[in-house]
Amino acid sequence: MYDVIVVGAGVAGCRIAELIARKGFNVALIEEHADIGTPVQCAGLVSHRLKALLPDLPDSVFLNQVNRAKFFYSSNRPISKPNFELRSKKPVHVIDRAELDKSLFEKARASGAKTKRSTKFTSYRIKEDKIVISTNKGKIESGLLVGADGPNSLVAKKAMLEPPENYLAGVQATIDAATASNEFDADAVELWFGSDITPDFFGWLIPLSPTKARIGLATRQGALNYFKNFLKKRIGTTVKPDVGGRINFGLMENTAAERVMVVGDAACHVKPLSGGGVIYGLIGAAYCANACVKALRAGDFSAGFLKQEYDEKWKRQLQKPIGRGLRYRKILLGSGNRMNLLFNIAGKLRFILESFDMDLL
Repeated sequence: MYDVIVVGAGVAGCRIAELIARKGFNVALIEEHADIGTPVQCAGLVSHRLKALLPDLPDSVFLNQVNRAKFFYSSNRPISKPNFELRSKKPVHVIDRAELDKSLFEKARASGAKTKRSTKFTSYRIKEDKIVISTNKGKIESGLLVGADGPNSLVAKKAMLEPPENYLAGVQATIDAATASNEFDADAVELWFGSDITPDFFGWLIPLSPTKARIGLATRQGALNYFKNFLKKRIGTTVKPDVGGRINFGLMENTAAERVMVVGDAACHVKPLSGGGVIYGLIGAAYCANACVKALRAGDFSAGFLKQEYDEKWKRQLQKPIGRGLRYRKILLGSGNRMNLLFNIAGKLRFILESFDMDLL
């Protein structure tokens, strides 16, 4: 019998397994896929906090560093003339998300976590003083269950932990300079706004190097059609997407139940304004690991204890930024006249905007 079973070997799940195993507890980390880091469902742009939270990551995780963001409103905007540009005061990293997951998976295993690939969680039931987890490879017993199984979390569903209704479908492709009819800057991210680009979010171009970039967008409905039109506008051709996935965002009412917690994308640890989940997922993972350790030491696995030690604590740090991100979304996705005014104002206030924290707003 395990002390904790973590479902999902992404960033949050691997980090939780590592932190708990380092405390001497018996942890199992199960992943439904055979290969760690696949399928990739991430644009791979993260703040300086990644190195602060994980200072010993290998160099192979980091592909590029950008220090500028070019903002465009509407597909009628010339590519050579952004509405305005912001310069970051701290490093912004472009990462290989698969390499990040693999690195954290190996750290979890090196810390003592038992890892099980090709093992799919299907359900659980609470039986006396334990929780019995069913998988495609049989049953596993544990004291606690942590769901780090993504935006379509089955753990959350089985525990009746309801996500907000906000969601987007993201799609992305990798291109090279030979494919694009228009060049891109290796140190600048492009962000494209406007209902003709996508009515619910924005389009992006993230350089991996002087010759390669990721290009994509997210929207609620019709992502592939908007993506195709955006590609024609920005690079003059179309290519097949190589990344896609669902983005849930907003504040979950509760992320803990009896013997169960959810974290990362499963808990909507996602920035509503950008859709990024790596940093919030790592922050949530630290709170979740601490709650697991406290519950195991106290022998208290009740919903009330886990809510107090996990749900309430992570919300003290992230609830306000998530709320601000939701408000900013409404402003940025307003009518055309309002958007024109906002982008004009933003251009004049860029020195103030450059002082904003891209993670905590």
